[in-house]
Amino acid sequence: MMAKYVMRSTVIVPKAVIELEQGQTVAKGTAVDLPKSYGDHLVAEKLALTASGQPETAVEIDEVRMEIVAAVIAGLQSDQFTGGGLPEVNAINAGLPEGTDPVTAGERNAIWKALQEAERE
Repeated sequence: MMAKYVMRSTVIVPKAVIELEQGQTVAKGTAVDLPKSYGDHLVAEKLALTASGQPETAVEIDEVRMEIVAAVIAGLQSDQFTGGGLPEVNAINAGLPEGTDPVTAGERNAIWKALQEAERE
């Protein structure tokens, strides 16, 4: 079973686990599909975050992080959004300041929803 994970630091994934098309070195902030058992191991070691669509209500984001991510989203180009209109997680993570924890899909969804609601007001 595969799941998507966002790396919190650069990780070299052994070929014995999975051979990755983009190479075995996965950079910080990159989202990648990995076998669930190995990905969960990386999460336990604090080397990765799950990127699964966790319920948006379960995501708590402090105001400073929200402002940082919102500023990155505001600077994204149109080709850095999904077909469904959401900002790409990898594009957000690439624009985050050095040392900032990568954004998960759940965080992105919650922040995007808040930005859309604020825009409607």
